[in-house]
Amino acid sequence: NPRIFRLALEKADLAPEDVWYIGDNYRWDVEGSRSVGLFPVWYKGDVDYEQDDHDDVLTIFRWDELRKIIEENFSMNELQYKTLREIPERKDDAAQWFHEKWGVPAEAYLECMDAYLSGETEYGWDVCLDGDTIVGGLGVIENDFHDRKDLTPNVCAVYTEEGYRGRGIAGKLLDLVVEDQRAHGISPVYLVTDHTGFYERYGWEFHCMAQGDDEPEMTRLYIHR
Repeated sequence: NPRIFRLALEKADLAPEDVWYIGDNYRWDVEGSRSVGLFPVWYKGDVDYEQDDHDDVLTIFRWDELRKIIEENFSMNELQYKTLREIPERKDDAAQWFHEKWGVPAEAYLECMDAYLSGETEYGWDVCLDGDTIVGGLGVIENDFHDRKDLTPNVCAVYTEEGYRGRGIAGKLLDLVVEDQRAHGISPVYLVTDHTGFYERYGWEFHCMAQGDDEPEMTRLYIHR
């Protein structure tokens, strides 16, 4: 039940993406924690029952493995946050990265990025870098494929690589893009999402429901004023 995880986050005043959750039951611990945005770790060491194998989760068999993983993850290069105008030479890489995460053609991303880089629009694109590797990112577009064309612009394509979740990357990117848009006189901004409880931690408020293009169900639309 996701409610127990949300309650724990609320009591600890933590955002889901800042938390790793370790448990020994795939259904209850891994799927349960993942459903609210936590980063799950599956412990398969000293347990007395059989479970099917799964390759979609970080798995450990000894607790010292977890310590090593944490040390390796948190001793990496200092993360850098860049607008695409600061690193225009990474435009093609960024478009391909977003395409791989969301399935939208890279050409569509390139069109938006070119408009931003040329100064045609201030709807920007931001990435988080670990060295030369893109590990997180988001963008701003006119409309994120929903019927509320009057609610614009939209933050879109928010994504953090799974191995980097739990480090506050998405929250930092969200704060940066809101500040950047406001600095250019653009406020409020909007986004559509199925998540609840995450964006609220960064000043976003539920605004209304919106109908996504070719989507059977309506989705939540948030505003940041």
